[in-house]
Amino acid sequence: MFHIISKITSFAFSPFLWIFALFCLFFFLKGRWKDISIKSALFLLFLFSNNFFYKNIALYVLESPKPYKQLSEYELGIVLCGMVSGQIDGRINFHPASDRLFQAIDLYKRKYIKKIFLSGGSSLISENATGEADLLESYLLRLGIPQDDIIKENKSKNTYQNALFTRQYIEKNNIEGKLLLITSSMHIKRAELCFLKQGLEVETYPTNFGIKNKNFLRTFIIPDVDILFQWDELIHEVLGLAIYKFQGYI
Repeated sequence: MFHIISKITSFAFSPFLWIFALFCLFFFLKGRWKDISIKSALFLLFLFSNNFFYKNIALYVLESPKPYKQLSEYELGIVLCGMVSGQIDGRINFHPASDRLFQAIDLYKRKYIKKIFLSGGSSLISENATGEADLLESYLLRLGIPQDDIIKENKSKNTYQNALFTRQYIEKNNIEGKLLLITSSMHIKRAELCFLKQGLEVETYPTNFGIKNKNFLRTFIIPDVDILFQWDELIHEVLGLAIYKFQGYI
């Protein structure tokens, strides 16, 4: 139920939905309210497609990339799923968040992490959908990473369960050693707090930083449609922090 509510809440707070609704209202309202709806829609469209505005807000949530020199050796590199939406013709349909997987592979190849721990079931509501960890495990095996160096839990549907089920696996299998938590820079703060709440001491490795460095003209004046949709992720994360705090997950 929490998983369904989370998806509904994220959709309801999408800036694109607000803008679309205001444009639709323009065709149904009359007089003064008609004028207010179109002006509000255009203002929100400019505001939420403004890279400069987004950047200065997002920096309060985003974690900066971590250089290799700050890393040590880790028993597990814990990769949080939420980066794919099934398969197309047998090929995994990756999202931009898949950078967390590719960075984990890089860290594994560089010998910073001994094993890759994949944490995540399906993001779909259906109980019979294939877990992301299963899809990603097969992907890693095709890349030549040994089965013994891949661990997975494929039941979790949110960050709280990522932390809970990872702790249960670590305790059940008496795994010792340092842990490196690998996920998107937008998501890393909430993820870290969830893992700490479960009693797991983790170091963090933020990925896909997501900030575009452009000149003032490009960032402040020219709209960027990509930024409009990046707000969905930012708002989702801010709401997630508030809801997780209320639920006692962090």
